[in-house]
Amino acid sequence: MKFVNESKVREKREYLGDRQYTYDRPSKYLFIWSRLFQAVVSQAGTFMLTGKFHTQQSAIYKTEGGCNIPGIGDLVLAERTCYFDTYRRTKSSDNSEKRMAELISKIVLEWNPEDPIESMIKSAAERSGTTISDLKKALESMSGFNNPFSGNALASFFDWNPFSDPPIDREYDKWCRITFNKESPEKVDQNYADIDLGREYRDKINALIRKASPNSYQSALCCSPRRNDKGELSFWINTGRNTQIDGWKTELQIETFLRSDGILVDQPNR
Repeated sequence: MKFVNESKVREKREYLGDRQYTYDRPSKYLFIWSRLFQAVVSQAGTFMLTGKFHTQQSAIYKTEGGCNIPGIGDLVLAERTCYFDTYRRTKSSDNSEKRMAELISKIVLEWNPEDPIESMIKSAAERSGTTISDLKKALESMSGFNNPFSGNALASFFDWNPFSDPPIDREYDKWCRITFNKESPEKVDQNYADIDLGREYRDKINALIRKASPNSYQSALCCSPRRNDKGELSFWINTGRNTQIDGWKTELQIETFLRSDGILVDQPNR
């Protein structure tokens, strides 16, 4: 195997209680499957604790990230433990945090990076007491499962600052995109080059902004690339305002801004 799950079993730490995971850290490869992981934990956990699936979204809208368990509460996935931020305790949900930690631990430890979807669903189905086919159907019926705005990528769980670049292993990411998305190696490499260029532009934009306004906390939070059907490249820039550099910008527009004084000017709404 080229890609191996490096997660290891670790002894429980008494001070963390029953809701702690039983592994040292999630595989670095699991990050790019975080939305599927989030959905699987949400559906399998809901079935395990309530006896039924749901058709809601899988995410909870908290910076740290977590999973929606309808009928029980919002499950926050911290780095070493999970806990319900909102919690409706019932007789059937006693020890629910412990059971959710066991479900998550089983998925993480048994996950196979080279069979990422089937291995994840299989482990979740076994622990939650449902079948693989029923869990798959439940995942397909979820609201917003493929919605890019359905929550973040479990920031605390992966010990990741969501305001920094995502910790994606490009060798594995490329293998997955070629294997599962049927993308060409050339297309993937071009996308990485576009991402790198966007980060370079973002750093230059922020350096100019800081030079122009040393006491300001304003900055470009992202400079994300996109190519249209003609292969033309543009970048989505977001400063949290509506300035002359915000929105979709071409390389020419970015280079023009970089030759300016760098002072951000709010634009009228169109």
